[in-house]
Amino acid sequence: MSLKKAIQDLINHSELHQEGPVLEKLPSCRECYPLPDCESTDPFVKFWNTYRIINTQATYPSGRTKKAYEALVGEVLSAEDAPTEQKDIARIAALAKLVVLSIEYTHEPNYRATDIAYGVVAIIKKTYNYENDQSPVNAYYQALRELRAVRETETTSDTASVAGSTTGTFTLDRAWFNIKNLWKGKKKEEEPEERYHTPPPPSSPTENPFEEVLLNPYLTN
Repeated sequence: MSLKKAIQDLINHSELHQEGPVLEKLPSCRECYPLPDCESTDPFVKFWNTYRIINTQATYPSGRTKKAYEALVGEVLSAEDAPTEQKDIARIAALAKLVVLSIEYTHEPNYRATDIAYGVVAIIKKTYNYENDQSPVNAYYQALRELRAVRETETTSDTASVAGSTTGTFTLDRAWFNIKNLWKGKKKEEEPEERYHTPPPPSSPTENPFEEVLLNPYLTN
């Protein structure tokens, strides 16, 4: 699902709420998934404040966002010291995508959903969920720069293996491929913070980053 479609789905869904009870819940709907009260020290509050800086189109999270984010934190931090082959990257990618798609936006963000999901995981990983002094905004933009570099240097065979993914799981495969690279290679020096309106990386001519993928198996109601 594209962010553009998710935004339109929420508009249509909100109109249904005005007409009466709605049978099918939508992850980004605050009526279906009310956001519980949070303490100001809650890491989710810190994350949301960061997210609104880096994606100014974001307006509100839902209760689904918080639940997905907390599950994602658990997966990322528990995987930190595990060998790459033992990390459940598919689950991490799915939860990160669910965080992105369960948020309400005024209009489509500048970055692809898969890239934003990658940045969300990078924030959790590099700040240890806001428990160290690493700037989350800097961590996000540095991760996207690294992602651009990976795209430019990956071999043709690696890129083709992702581009050839089955249609129904394409987005999850792309996100998996991106996020796996967070645990690969040497640690890079921190770069100066990049501010809010950085141009998005160019799209691959073969990539449709918004193919729909089923995320519900990774987070129960």
